[in-house]
Amino acid sequence: MRTLLAFAAVLLFAVPAQAGVYIVEAVGTFSSDTDASSVTLPSAPFKFQATITAPVPDGGPSSFSNASYVLDGALVIAPAIDLIAFYSSSNSGLFDIIFNDGSGLSLLGPQIFDFSGELVPGVYQTSSLLGFPFAAGSATVTVRPLSVVPEPSTLAGAGLAAIGGFVAVRRRRVRAAA
Repeated sequence: MRTLLAFAAVLLFAVPAQAGVYIVEAVGTFSSDTDASSVTLPSAPFKFQATITAPVPDGGPSSFSNASYVLDGALVIAPAIDLIAFYSSSNSGLFDIIFNDGSGLSLLGPQIFDFSGELVPGVYQTSSLLGFPFAAGSATVTVRPLSVVPEPSTLAGAGLAAIGGFVAVRRRRVRAAA
């Protein structure tokens, strides 16, 4: 029984949690009266995705990686995403995406982080989508925690622990039978 508990403890602690890292995705469509620019097109679909590390400050720049922006089915390489800033409900909620050419998108809606700056997983609807140069539209924002994939060495260690546990149980049974 103790061996089984030890094996369970090894498995429980073999994969470390990665708290505070989230995938944020926005999928939407610009309205027909949107100005064409490097990041907007009239009536075009868009998709934004980035890995965000919490905590996120209200209105300040957030730590991000793996950011991508797709406009009308094509990956936008230039301009690059320069800044992502999240806002509280009192500052119109959701977040801004600022590109390095000065253009940007403001997704307005609910606040998606708690008092400690951790993002709150869920699906959120924009109340408004604004862009500069002029853009309008709507989007759905999804926040989900980053899935942790254990390293191969972690899996190997867990496997060796399991084999060791089974060997220990077998030896005890052999000694008890003798």
